[in-house]
Amino acid sequence: MTAMLRGKTVVVTRPAERAQAWVDAFAAAGANVVACPVIELSAVSGPSKKAALSALGSFREQNGWLAFTSVPGVERATALLREAALFAPAVTNARVASVGPLTTRALTDEGWRVEVEPDESTAAALARQILVRDPKPRVVHPTSNRGRVELCREVNAAGGECTQVVVYENSPRTDFTPREQRLLAGECDLLAFASPTAVVACVAAAAGSRDLLQTPVVCVGETTAAAARADGFRDVRVATRPHAKDVVAAAAR
Repeated sequence: MTAMLRGKTVVVTRPAERAQAWVDAFAAAGANVVACPVIELSAVSGPSKKAALSALGSFREQNGWLAFTSVPGVERATALLREAALFAPAVTNARVASVGPLTTRALTDEGWRVEVEPDESTAAALARQILVRDPKPRVVHPTSNRGRVELCREVNAAGGECTQVVVYENSPRTDFTPREQRLLAGECDLLAFASPTAVVACVAAAAGSRDLLQTPVVCVGETTAAAARADGFRDVRVATRPHAKDVVAAAAR
């Protein structure tokens, strides 16, 4: 089925440090792949860093949940805890929940023990699984400055306490080359999105191009797909899992 991608121009919009597996998988399927990040990730600093450490440091004494919904969230939160010599007590005291297999792998690689991973890789499903195990949980959700609210909304609505903690910055790129601008305006055969923020950043970069919305897109998960549909994309293909091979298979449908 992936033969349908042979010779097609595929634009991978993931941040540069996250794109390679997708680039390799699309190239192996015969596509002409262009890595064109539309968002950039960076560490928090100043007051934001102090606030993150304060929230994460609470696990020195209190038993609660750390709920992770992205690999960058895992990496940035772990780095902050290690820098402040708080990682060991956090690992000991926190109950850890993960949104899906790639996030779980990142957590395991960093030395965390994952207690919860839902069958459906969504923040809402993760919240429901936490609530099954702990009806009134205290949850800290390490995320970005553009993190989505579904997890905390579900937990708080059920009478728990969920706090979003910004552990990294997610910013739209603005320094596109002329060729990248043309590709993002629709001069390609397929766009690949890993997050709703990437969809929003791509649409902004294309400055309202009608050709963009005619371009087929492949999205990881229904949350990202819903964002693409809401912005007007007509041909939205959905990979139910974030693995590169699954994204390529969904794109070739």
